[in-house]
Amino acid sequence: MLVENIRLSEKYDYLRDEFKKAYEFLKRDDLNELSVGSIRIGEKVTAYVQEYITSDRDDLDFETHEKNIDIQYMISGQEIIEVCNRKLLEEKTSYDTEKDIQYYKEPKERFTSLVLNPGDIAILMIEDAHKPRCRAINKQTIKKIVIKIAI
Repeated sequence: MLVENIRLSEKYDYLRDEFKKAYEFLKRDDLNELSVGSIRIGEKVTAYVQEYITSDRDDLDFETHEKNIDIQYMISGQEIIEVCNRKLLEEKTSYDTEKDIQYYKEPKERFTSLVLNPGDIAILMIEDAHKPRCRAINKQTIKKIVIKIAI
């Protein structure tokens, strides 16, 4: 499933080399054995292996990035990622250029909730404000990979 505004269909090429490198990396058989940390996949592609305990949605903030597209891949566990268009949100913090992140207040409009299970990916573009790490049913330890593709 890919949900995107048709006006952005020409902006992003989901089959360009950087995406192909990310997809091939995620097909590896040893993802569960990877240690937490970063792995350089290509010139513009880096994988970040993460492990954490999911949180209540009210304890988390929506975020966006200016320089990187996120591909979030669930290795183990289950989490919810809430997503909405960044234009619908009010800024909570200023953009941190070093960390490529900005946080937002809760939306007044509706948002979409994605449930990620092992093997699922979510591709989040710079227009997509997202709130990862939300617990699904119960808080649980999850392991996932976030691949950053520089734009």
